[in-house]
Amino acid sequence: MLHPEKHRQVSCVKMNVTDIFADNKTNNKTELLCKASTIVWESQHCHKNLQGLFLNMRQLLNASSTSLKAPCPTAAGNTTSMEKFLADLRTFFHQLAKNK
Repeated sequence: MLHPEKHRQVSCVKMNVTDIFADNKTNNKTELLCKASTIVWESQHCHKNLQGLFLNMRQLLNASSTSLKAPCPTAAGNTTSMEKFLADLRTFFHQLAKNK
């Protein structure tokens, strides 16, 4: 028998989210951060750690922009797994830190 907590985590990692990093035509890091924070916000029900990540992203966004406030709309389009989204988000954060 599957442990309910374990089963829920597996399905959340595999759930589809909008792939905001694919074919990104804008170099606007603040807009990407806002869209990424929306996806994290909408996925908080899956992982309790995402709530802390969302709060940190919102603080970064507030420090970066006075006009954009999370959640930002994400247009329907290509999707990716939550697992790949989180890996792409990690790469995005590394690029932000590298450029500072």
